[in-house]
Amino acid sequence: MRYLTFLLALVGPALLWAQDPAAEKLMKDAHVVRSGWDKSFPGFTAQLVVNIDGQEATGKFTVTKEGKLDIELPAGPLADWAQQQLDSIVSHRNAGVRDKYDVSFADDVVNHPLGRLLKFSGSHNFYRIKGDLITEVHRETGKGGKFTISVTEAVKNSDGKYLPKAFSVTYWDGDGNITRNEDYHEDWVRVGNYDLPARRLLVRTSKGARSVAELKLNNPKLLGQ
Repeated sequence: MRYLTFLLALVGPALLWAQDPAAEKLMKDAHVVRSGWDKSFPGFTAQLVVNIDGQEATGKFTVTKEGKLDIELPAGPLADWAQQQLDSIVSHRNAGVRDKYDVSFADDVVNHPLGRLLKFSGSHNFYRIKGDLITEVHRETGKGGKFTISVTEAVKNSDGKYLPKAFSVTYWDGDGNITRNEDYHEDWVRVGNYDLPARRLLVRTSKGARSVAELKLNNPKLLGQ
């Protein structure tokens, strides 16, 4: 209930819960134009460099065609952070398009800077879409908390598909207080028919703390080539 109250204050009081074919088309079209790895993706390997606040480690990264990750780094916080980030990057590239999206417009605001707000039926998941780009994701976490991903810059590859360039993730606790904010910048490289991650920079800010982390994937090569 606290989450819904907070979201109402964030997006406006008028929520429309009826399913809408136009909302479903908007969501599906936005998923179709995301750059991803299809079933023929062979996997790739690259030299891995991880740096957190000046502490650096180098190693190797491999992801198989089945999506299995192998990270060769000395055990410790840098390896743990790299694992978390690469898990996220790979899972987003492997995300497919559904046959059906059970969504509706969540409000009647049509001129929001980040586009229309949509809600998945029976969940607390909200998305914003502007044109054919997913610009925001709102999700609930445990104990009434939530986080919002806001895409502030995206680029199109040679196939006309979107890749994230800059985005932020803001976290709130169950009382509506911001607990931390994370700003991301990503670079991509085209190898064959696939967009591969080349760099991720993260600036994380929380109460009394700030950290800067960078992950680089150098000399990427598709497996089997």
